[in-house]
Amino acid sequence: MGRRAGVARLSEADSSRPGGADSPKLNETRPAPAGTPAADLPRILKSLPHLTDEEADAFLKDIEEARAAKAKWRPRDPWES
Repeated sequence: MGRRAGVARLSEADSSRPGGADSPKLNETRPAPAGTPAADLPRILKSLPHLTDEEADAFLKDIEEARAAKAKWRPRDPWES
């Protein structure tokens, strides 16, 4: 049984894709690994420079002011007219 001209089998069509037969298919939906694993986070945080005492005090003050401001905030009804 002969093949019709212009009709390719799947294996032939795959090898004509850019990158060859071993290149990823366009319809794959699995996520590609990217970034740094979460298990590396403690090591990364330890490698960062630490705050000075003055910087830590200023940061604490900022946090306390933000918490005090948030305590006064009341949600509003978005549908209120």
